[in-house]
Amino acid sequence: MIQQLVSSLIVRSYVARALCAFLMLSYFKQRMRRTLIWLINGYFVAWAAEWGSINFDFPFGWYVYHYDVLENDLIVFGMPFFDSLSFMFLSYVSFSVAQFFLSSLQGRGLAERKHYDDRPSQFADLPCNGVRAPGLWFGIALFQLGVTYWLALADIVTPIGRERILLLVLTGCFVIGPILLLTVAKFAKLANRGAMNWN
Repeated sequence: MIQQLVSSLIVRSYVARALCAFLMLSYFKQRMRRTLIWLINGYFVAWAAEWGSINFDFPFGWYVYHYDVLENDLIVFGMPFFDSLSFMFLSYVSFSVAQFFLSSLQGRGLAERKHYDDRPSQFADLPCNGVRAPGLWFGIALFQLGVTYWLALADIVTPIGRERILLLVLTGCFVIGPILLLTVAKFAKLANRGAMNWN
């Protein structure tokens, strides 16, 4: 099991890096207790959803894992450990981006919002507080689009498979494009108000 975990960390290093980014972002914003609650609950909800899908076609519909390809990965009751783990930090980054769009920012530009108990964050003065969540979200989205496009160009899929993968890339661009435009508009609005806080 330890060998499979280490192998998963090496082969899926991109997931490990995103997990580290989540742990830092969440700790700065919510401290350790809430970060651990998000980590554990997010993992088990994602694991249960994937388990339900491969066994009962719910909630994602039916799909299968190719365990011959995953022989060096850590498998937890039929699911690759890192697949379920990725749902957890993706949900947190999406939540943080939604907060970014919906917050009034109270005239403080992109400064860190207060904790749930109204105490100011001890990390409020770190550089570029407000751009971390959108930056990480776009980093993950662009990485995924890049890998998907690379698969389409690689010689490992059939022409029909290549067309489907290119359709996924195009669909992803339609999802990411409007969010990118909204993010640029939000930054432009803050810059025009003189509310940007990059300190």
